[in-house]
Formats: sequence, structure tokens, C-alpha cells
Amino acid sequence: MQERSEPFLDTDRLTVRLVSTEDIFLFKLIAGRDDDIEDMNMLVQASLDYGIVRDELEAQIERLSDDQFATFANETLVELEERYGVTTPIEARVRELTNRYYRGIEVLQALNDSMTVDELAAELELDTDEVHDRLAYLLTFDRIHRDGDTVRPVE
Repeated sequence: MQERSEPFLDTDRLTVRLVSTEDIFLFKLIAGRDDDIEDMNMLVQASLDYGIVRDELEAQIERLSDDQFATFANETLVELEERYGVTTPIEARVRELTNRYYRGIEVLQALNDSMTVDELAAELELDTDEVHDRLAYLLTFDRIHRDGDTVRPVE
């Protein structure tokens, strides 16, 4: 973000930089305030570089080790489309991140103390490959502990 900002004022004691329109769009995408939807509609008219928005969203998820705010971004994009008919090239990726988050939460909700992968697969009515994929995702964000074929939630 800092690299994309532009110098505005620089004195001996103070430096002010202007945030890029892509970063403003991302802030509004995550904030989820009602007025932000209208602002986002205006920003879309400024021909944003959606690759920057997508890359920064993913960088923030990695940096914060928390991808829940992808769900907020998804809700905001849905609202933007419903209100203004605006779609963006990042919607598919944001939806993918959101679905990944919810699939992981589904495993966490089914996880009672310590369970084997087979027990989880039976509980969720999923094949073990799918459970392994979801567990790998949860491990990325340190939401579970895994010991061989047994997993338990992080407390």
C-alpha cells in the first residue's frame, strides 16, 4: 500500500501521502458500511486495477493470518451488484476465498475435541480427500492441531 501512495506534503516533521484508489476501494470493500457501497460505485468508474485490489486482499489475509474478512468483501460485492448492477473481475476470487472460509468453519463446527479424519469425513458426509483439503486450509491459519490422522481445534 505504501508503495502505491503518492506524496502530497513533505515537511521537516510531517509527510502526507495520498492513498491509491485501489486501496481506498479495498478499505471500503472490507469496512462494510452502508455509505461505502455508493463510494465504491463511484470508484469503479475510475478504472481501477483489480489485480492490485485482489493481490492486496490476499496479502492482507496472509499477513493477518485471518481470511474471515473475505466474507465481508463478498457481502459488499453482492450488495454493489444488487444496488448498482456493478460487477468486478475480483468477484470470483473473493467468492472462492469466502467458500474456502465457510468450508473450513464447517469442519471446525463438526470437530469435537479430538477426532480422526475418518470420523470427520463420516460426520460431514464428505470423502477423506475433501476433509484433508479442508484440514490443510485450517492448518494454514493455525485453527487446528494435527497429530497424524487425529485433529483437534486450537483452543
